[in-house]
Amino acid sequence: MSDVKVKRNELESLKWMGKAIDEYFAEVRRAPEEGKKVCWHIAVPGTLMTTSQGILTIMHAHVAAYIGARHLMKEVFEVSEDEGFLSNTCCYMRTFVGLAMAKVNGVKLPPQIDFPLPDLINCMGECQEQFTMAELLSHKTGAPAIIIDPNPSGCVTKEDFDERVKYLEKQLKEVAIPMIEKVSGHRYDYAALSEAMAVMKKCAILRNKCVALQAHRPAPMTLFDLGVGLAPFIVLQGKPGTVEFYERFLAELEDRVAKGIGAVPDEKYRLYWDNYTMWRLLGVVGRELINHHANIVIGRYPLAFYPDVELIDPENPLHSLAECNVSMLKTLYPHWASEMVNDYVEKFDLDGLLMPASPTCRMFDIGQHDIVDACERKHGVPGLIFEGDMVDIAFFNEAQFKTRFEAFLETIDARKKWRRG
Repeated sequence: MSDVKVKRNELESLKWMGKAIDEYFAEVRRAPEEGKKVCWHIAVPGTLMTTSQGILTIMHAHVAAYIGARHLMKEVFEVSEDEGFLSNTCCYMRTFVGLAMAKVNGVKLPPQIDFPLPDLINCMGECQEQFTMAELLSHKTGAPAIIIDPNPSGCVTKEDFDERVKYLEKQLKEVAIPMIEKVSGHRYDYAALSEAMAVMKKCAILRNKCVALQAHRPAPMTLFDLGVGLAPFIVLQGKPGTVEFYERFLAELEDRVAKGIGAVPDEKYRLYWDNYTMWRLLGVVGRELINHHANIVIGRYPLAFYPDVELIDPENPLHSLAECNVSMLKTLYPHWASEMVNDYVEKFDLDGLLMPASPTCRMFDIGQHDIVDACERKHGVPGLIFEGDMVDIAFFNEAQFKTRFEAFLETIDARKKWRRG
């Protein structure tokens, strides 16, 4: 095990994001006393539909990341376990159920995660557990639920894609909009939706420019830095200050590239990260990476949020949301993901693939072995599949990870030496 203690180069621009999220969640917690409505959102990022209408919205994955990063998940999981949930149930589901049942049963939680019960539940499910989560939360809290089926499975051809977009757009018009109008008490404001979407599109353009800079050696940021900047595509969609944040973020990265400054000093290994971010274990995993001068340059999850900027059309917002969501969900399927990862290997000059397999999110684990096999055959790039969860530390063995990670880096070194002849 490496005894080297390396300090990562922190990005000054990211400090705004933590403050903005804290302020937003504080506003959500004040909602009942201020007479504001609250929506609990599940699955793909359609939060723009409610946030643009003045409904304060929290998303299951984002809330779990927020709680996990602050080491407050134990209390929430204890509540969900008391409700009979097994430890290998979706950790995001256990988070939302734990928060809801704590409120229903009068269980005291730390004040920063004491969120009000929803007035509306909005689910655009990627998997069966998410549909179950929406139905259960509706039953337990009494809040009405919008349950939308994006149905991206089997989306191979352009005809398949167009058919699913049409199917999703119809549901948004006929199911989601009427329910949002009922809860908000006013007619749906399409102009507000378009305005918020225009802001988000500017953020997406700037974000993609930031990502493109990762092709440089050394890479100016880590994938985890990009993950911290996700909020403008989730709960801060269309909010003031988000475009300015990405402008500062991009400028700081460009400055680093010009000066040859990397996120990881003396960058030696450039890696890909599959699956969700392990928010609860960022410190543990991050330290092991940086002590070996390894950088997670690119990955599947943070870029799954509105990567295809050309599909974001503020003039036709519902159709655009349908197109974007079907496009985002495609990356969950092995044949699409394998093509994408192979492209990343070439574009970002990657040395290896880190593939965390979550016992509580089996959907995202599908095809990981196939992806590794395809990249090894095409590029000679090795992959390491290891067990770890987004926020539940019980599924991660630090000592085992360190041992396997060091062996993984030795494999990369051997293959580099072999290619050099």
